[in-house]
Amino acid sequence: MSIRARRPPQKLRKLLVIEDDHTTLALYRDVLSPYGFEVLTAENGSRAIPIVESNPDIQLVILDLQMPEMDGREWLRWFRGKHQASPVIVISAYKLEGADADLAPAVVLEKPFHIDEFLDLVGLFCGLGTPSEPLSAS
Repeated sequence: MSIRARRPPQKLRKLLVIEDDHTTLALYRDVLSPYGFEVLTAENGSRAIPIVESNPDIQLVILDLQMPEMDGREWLRWFRGKHQASPVIVISAYKLEGADADLAPAVVLEKPFHIDEFLDLVGLFCGLGTPSEPLSAS
């Protein structure tokens, strides 16, 4: 008879990416999934609301600002009314003011950015382990 240590099953950590570009959504999923993240996605803020409401265990939101229907700023105002302290990484192609009250508290990452810079931020908020499969160089 062998004795093995009991380990709880590895639970995937949930992230929500709100982005209207399908290629970018796929990129986020490809980059984050090997690190053990379940990447939930929404094409705009209005589609993200039911995802947030049915997944209270989302650890981090990655949010584009420029989207149709409900943009990132409007969604973030809704989100902060319910989840004041939850971490959000705002992705923008535009230079934003550091004291932009609509975005507080959030970290802003300007496009274009390096994947390492992005992973450092995700790691800061959620921790990153070793990827389960090698990441391809981009």
